[in-house]
Amino acid sequence: MADSEPRVEIDTGGWWTVALGSTEVADTSEPFSQEEVSALERLLHTVEAHAKAEEGAIDAYHRLAAAATDPTVAVLLRLIIEDEERHHSVLRRMATMVRDDLHGRNLPGAPSPAMFPTAAAENAIRSIRSARGDERDGIRRFRELARGSRGMYGGLLALLLDLMAMDSRKHELILRFVEGRLRAGRARAPERSEQEG
Repeated sequence: MADSEPRVEIDTGGWWTVALGSTEVADTSEPFSQEEVSALERLLHTVEAHAKAEEGAIDAYHRLAAAATDPTVAVLLRLIIEDEERHHSVLRRMATMVRDDLHGRNLPGAPSPAMFPTAAAENAIRSIRSARGDERDGIRRFRELARGSRGMYGGLLALLLDLMAMDSRKHELILRFVEGRLRAGRARAPERSEQEG
């Protein structure tokens, strides 16, 4: 990761911090300490509780969208429903990953950052770096368009363009993580091939 890229940390309650932009990948080959198990159990409980709460929110949004007489309101509520359903799916996957780690069942490819042979990793890293640039350009373009359309359609176009800029920012963060994971896997590739040989 270049020094100019900020390290973004999200603190989700004091005991679980996600560092976005970090190229460090946790080594899960050693058994978890009791403190780590405790933190994972708390994380699992929190994720499962949030997933359960999201089910209620999704139902409420569906009822609101069905009752909406304004088609614009209905469309916007459906956008929220799509996001909430996607969030719910991600929370379920997170819970499965944590539960599997707690029970000693690793998901295929989850702990190891090595996903491509070295040459393929280099190509993937270049492609991802290019895609990150495209996402940053998209953010800028969407924000410019949003600024220029603030008064149109009661602000609806600006809202949708701002949301698309946020999605592009999310995509850029995901790609940054993937790039770091590929770099970590590339760095471990010689170590892996020596062990296999």
